[in-house]
Amino acid sequence: MITRSISIAGLTLLVAAAPALAQAPAPAPAPAPAKPAAEAPQQNKAAPPLSATEVSGVTVRISKDPPHVVTTFPENGASVAPGVLVLRVTFSQPMFDESWSYVSTPDGAYPECAATPRLLDDKKSFALICRVTGKTRYAVWINRTPYANFVNRGRRAAQPFELKFATSDADSIWTLKDAMAQDKGLPPGSNPAEPTGKAKPGEDVPDFGGQ
Repeated sequence: MITRSISIAGLTLLVAAAPALAQAPAPAPAPAPAKPAAEAPQQNKAAPPLSATEVSGVTVRISKDPPHVVTTFPENGASVAPGVLVLRVTFSQPMFDESWSYVSTPDGAYPECAATPRLLDDKKSFALICRVTGKTRYAVWINRTPYANFVNRGRRAAQPFELKFATSDADSIWTLKDAMAQDKGLPPGSNPAEPTGKAKPGEDVPDFGGQ
């Protein structure tokens, strides 16, 4: 037993002192769980906040329902020729033209695409010029949490949609004109190359490396 002396008002007392308790070492922190491979945005641009606008004598109605994908090119599950491809997504509502989210997924390869799509004249269809290789399976998410920047004019995000398609071993398509001709649902007069100014209908599509 360990004792120590304490003096109180001239008296010296011997007090038994409890032995010091050994402090157990802190447990090592548990390793963080491995994160699963997540989808990554490829072409992704967020919309600015919607500002209030007064329009005299005009009532603007914006759907409370989220937009959803109606049709695509290629169609989901379709097989298309390799080469130049105009990837089209058509929504159920008019869309905001300056934001989008094309997201890669482990479900398939992501096509080599230009940096910027174009909202076509119907205000519901986005077209993105891409290049695909033969005999390959591709997959692209149109909106995928947390990337949800395909929005309508009221900034309501479109429902997520996964587009899957494959390419055949047919002859490659080399011109934008021929690529556009493959999509019978493309609105008349569409020119998906207009934003970049680097290709016109019928001209060869330029290298995407600088976009």
